[in-house]
Amino acid sequence: MYNTLIGNWGDLMEYIAGLKKSLIVIFCISFLLVVFLLISFNNSFFENKFVVTFNDQNINARYYSKYSELLLVKRVSEGRLNSYSYAYDLLNKTYLSDKYTLDLKEYEIYDRFGHRESYSPVSSNVKTEIVEDSNVDLKIERMDKVLYEGPFISDVTDFISEEGRYYFHIYVKSKRSTTPIARVNTTLTFNVLVVGYEN
Repeated sequence: MYNTLIGNWGDLMEYIAGLKKSLIVIFCISFLLVVFLLISFNNSFFENKFVVTFNDQNINARYYSKYSELLLVKRVSEGRLNSYSYAYDLLNKTYLSDKYTLDLKEYEIYDRFGHRESYSPVSSNVKTEIVEDSNVDLKIERMDKVLYEGPFISDVTDFISEEGRYYFHIYVKSKRSTTPIARVNTTLTFNVLVVGYEN
């Protein structure tokens, strides 16, 4: 009987040791999960200001931003640059030329006290700081044919050779958040109607 008690006691001690290990693992996972959720819920995403020009003319464009942390999509926003009507997008027009340049500028917005805030067209007393570390790609299409797809380039002269409507898609990947795991993917889409030479 004594041997049986010692054997049961040994089994009980093994069981308790295994239970301790399991509780420690569960506690560590729970702690990391709580920390991640607190960072996630307290994290702020800021909308940047974009300025797109084509041959030095401001362009009317639509944009779509997806804010995400790791695999979680937190928020999606969309809107328009320089226009208040979707029909207004049709007014991007330029004349045939020897050179066509496309320019994109991205700005972070700060209030007068230096605190980061989201861009709003009606904001006043704000400071801007140009963003230079975003990863930017470009796609140019005409008549359902891709003319260019790759890293952003300013000189697009080689891809515009005749009159017609050209479609541009600019893809911006940037970090606009207080945590290193958060990213924002913004797509800017617009078209330009190229017409005959200016008189």
